[in-house]
Amino acid sequence: MPRILFLFSFIIFQITAIYAQSDKSFPDDRPSFLKSITDLLNETKRDDAKQTAADLEKTWPAISSARQGDIIEIAQAMRARKMLTSPYFQKYFNSILAFQASKQDDYLWDQWKSITLSVISNLRQGNNKKYEDWLDFSLALFTEHALYISQGKTWKFDADDFDLLLENNIPVLKFSEGTILGITEGDSIRVEQTAGKYYPLDNKWSGTRGKSDWVRVGFGPDDAYVTFGAYTIDCSKTEYSVDSVKLYYGAYKKANIAGKFSDKMLSHTTPEHANYPRFVSYKKDLSFDDVAPHVKVFGGLQLNGAKMNLDGTSDHKAMIKIYRFDGLVGIIAKSRHFDIQKDKEINAGQAEIKLVLGKDSIVHGGITMRYNIDKRELFLFRGKNGIQKSAYNDYYHGFEENPELIYWDMNEPELIMRNIAVGGK
Repeated sequence: MPRILFLFSFIIFQITAIYAQSDKSFPDDRPSFLKSITDLLNETKRDDAKQTAADLEKTWPAISSARQGDIIEIAQAMRARKMLTSPYFQKYFNSILAFQASKQDDYLWDQWKSITLSVISNLRQGNNKKYEDWLDFSLALFTEHALYISQGKTWKFDADDFDLLLENNIPVLKFSEGTILGITEGDSIRVEQTAGKYYPLDNKWSGTRGKSDWVRVGFGPDDAYVTFGAYTIDCSKTEYSVDSVKLYYGAYKKANIAGKFSDKMLSHTTPEHANYPRFVSYKKDLSFDDVAPHVKVFGGLQLNGAKMNLDGTSDHKAMIKIYRFDGLVGIIAKSRHFDIQKDKEINAGQAEIKLVLGKDSIVHGGITMRYNIDKRELFLFRGKNGIQKSAYNDYYHGFEENPELIYWDMNEPELIMRNIAVGGK
């Protein structure tokens, strides 16, 4: 029992000593202040804190006298709030060292110092988290020209001219022309020709305009891109979206297509398999004459990575017309969704089709369709379930047809109907 009382008394003594020390101000003269800080950092027994102390001791003589005074003023404000050595003082001096190494001018230093003191003075009693967030942002800014860094992702910007401001006591980074970059292992996304404000305590970028393209999935810079007005990015996440954009799609000679846009950083993907950036048009009655020779399409436009999709609704389906050997319409297909690989294929998992044969036709209510653009070969496959297994209505011959496959080389007048043979031993 006496031993327990001794240990308890020792702990109380240690806690009292810590708080008694934290109530003291740092000495104002530069050499004594530096020694107090390095002693404070070394007392933690942490290797990284000891490294900060060593770096500060080495760098201190190169810091101007005026800036040293500012550093002491901020440290005194931190001490008055009884901030712990780790993380607060350690992160504070790491930010100082990063600023000094970045060789930024006194104008930015004055902005940063003013905001730092404001953040400290506006902290809620007993809660210093916002100040730690500010120091994390400061270190990212001065070391990586970054807005936000966390494990697995970084949001950076490339504007050389920027300002640190206070708006209603809220810290803000502002620039009027630059690029935002989101970076993760194996991928990156960009918002170019942008301007706006970053709110580091909320991890929020608020842009006034921007431009994004499909270059990272193999397109040229002018092949496909969107422009937009106001947008936001939560930099704690890997994606963002914009509700209203204009698409310029050079591959199909389209401009100012209104729709929604989203982009996302993907890990270890390839241009062929990437499903971002994404665009979905508002209108579902767009027409395209340049998808492929002898092909016209009508519907809504989707871009998922490098893949173009045509989409519709249950009431207003997308439609494709393919012209046959004699220049007349050979097939009309309607579906909620068509996949289009430029210069390669057009596919639909379930399409209403009408094969036009003079004044007559062959129709089906929902069948798998594949069209080879280069060879002009049409394949229609009946399935074994649901509407897919139903027969064709052959108005040309006047009866139902049940082929598993219809094949049509649309350079020729004949089409072939047959069942698919099942291989055996």
